[in-house]
Amino acid sequence: MKTIAIHQFGSAQELQATEIEQAPLKTNEVLVTNHAYSINPMDIAGRMGMLDKPFNELWSFPIVLGWDFAGTIAAVGDAVTDYQVGDKVFGHAPTVRPGNNGTYSELVITTRA
Repeated sequence: MKTIAIHQFGSAQELQATEIEQAPLKTNEVLVTNHAYSINPMDIAGRMGMLDKPFNELWSFPIVLGWDFAGTIAAVGDAVTDYQVGDKVFGHAPTVRPGNNGTYSELVITTRA
């Protein structure tokens, strides 16, 4: 999966185009083809290594930052019944999900809400 990731903490110069493996979709999650994401102060603090627990404990490089997204559902987990492939959605990804699946990527996994 194509992403923009950091391989070490630092300035905006650390952001690099990076390929990572897509994390598996859990039964209560949806996979979104990402059309847009935001850059907010949390992203900047994360890039600089200024976030403490639980972020730095669960993250490992390369880190894909980002929480906010807008896109189209590409797949749904087996337990998801209120969303369908093709639905247009916006929201935020979990702030700490193993697999470094931030929103600076072509695909985003989030729990349905």
